[in-house]
Amino acid sequence: MYIETSDTGAGIAEAKLDEIREALKKEVIHSDPKRNIGLMNLSSRLKIIYDGKAKLLINSKENVGTTVILRIPAGLSETNESNP
Repeated sequence: MYIETSDTGAGIAEAKLDEIREALKKEVIHSDPKRNIGLMNLSSRLKIIYDGKAKLLINSKENVGTTVILRIPAGLSETNESNP
C-alpha cells in the first residue's frame, strides 16, 4: 500500500529536514513536546504494527512544499491484531 500526501506550503529547510529524518530513525523525542509529535507517533506505530517493514518518508523543499509518503509492503498484515 502506498499513501502520499503533499502540500504547497513553506516547505522545510534541508538542515531541519535532516534533523527530523534522523530523529525518526533514532526515535528521539525532543524536549519540546510540540515538535514533530505527530510524525513520531505515526513512525512508532508503523514500526510496532508492521514489524519495522513499513516506511515513513518525508520530502520537502523550502518555498515549494512537503510530501509525506507511507509505504506498507503488499500482503503484509498487522503483527498485532489487537492494535487498530
